[in-house]
Amino acid sequence: MYKILVPEKVDIPCLKKKMIESYGELTVEDHTLDNDELIFRLKKDRYFAMMINSAYFKITNDILYAGKDTLKMISMNATGFDNIDVEAASRYNILVCNVPDYATNAVAEMVFSMILALTRKLKSLEKMLRNGQWQHARAFKGMELSGKTLGVIGFGKTGKKVCQLARFFGMRVLVQSNKLEIYDDYEFVDLDYLLRQSDFVSLHIPYRKDTNLYLDGDRLRKMKEGAILINTARGKVLDELVLVDLLKNGKIAGAGLDVYREEPMYGEKLHNSIFSPELEEKVILTPHIAFSTETAIRRLYDIWCDNVIAFLSGNPKNVVNPCYELSCMDIRKN
Repeated sequence: MYKILVPEKVDIPCLKKKMIESYGELTVEDHTLDNDELIFRLKKDRYFAMMINSAYFKITNDILYAGKDTLKMISMNATGFDNIDVEAASRYNILVCNVPDYATNAVAEMVFSMILALTRKLKSLEKMLRNGQWQHARAFKGMELSGKTLGVIGFGKTGKKVCQLARFFGMRVLVQSNKLEIYDDYEFVDLDYLLRQSDFVSLHIPYRKDTNLYLDGDRLRKMKEGAILINTARGKVLDELVLVDLLKNGKIAGAGLDVYREEPMYGEKLHNSIFSPELEEKVILTPHIAFSTETAIRRLYDIWCDNVIAFLSGNPKNVVNPCYELSCMDIRKN
């Protein structure tokens, strides 16, 4: 019988749980296992598949090595999978699956929530109103999006949805992407041109070695004077420290961040200068929840479980390490 491990406390949808259990023994821990506990369990109990719920749960080479004799699949409950050493997983012939495209609408909508909050100064207006500054607040003039230019870096499903929404607002759309596609409504340009021309820049690229600090200091300084930057992708693709300097000196007018170079953000990490009081009116900061709507979360958990079911039935899907050899499906059940 297949043995499947969830090394964290999590509620799995009842129907999906029963479907997984029809293939084997599902173990859901009542607490998050630390590295030593997980390594011990993988060696002792010889699990065939593992389900990871939290993006902050690091699956290292040591963990994968401990399970390499029997572990053949990891299902990640997210689109991003930079918490998993995928190269090591491939070395040990362990398939890694993610959940793509479940939050396309949710993230794209968050992008424009941030843009609108910044251009209409919603934080400042509410603060003025609460302080009894009615007339002062009414004197404020916001910015319309129609006729402005949005630069979209990355043209996956979310990037495309952001482009579509931008056109509904009457915006000019510039796109920088490695994908060679033709769309009459969008202009595909190089990164330097996009940064110099865009009133708004929105990041939609995954984090990999080649995208670490993709918007570094040199590139951030090329942005149009008074532009606004939105990052709902990954914190490590952006140089936050340089962004802070450019916000303070007014080169960049505002920023909306849902992701950060270090996560989660609490305790001492909140002393990060992006949280500086002097930037309060210039930034919208959210705790990596752009994806989080009821519809998207329901879809996320369904696909997370479906990936396991598909693998156990011999038809893996949403595989992120294509070098994986399907011959492992011939391994005898535990």
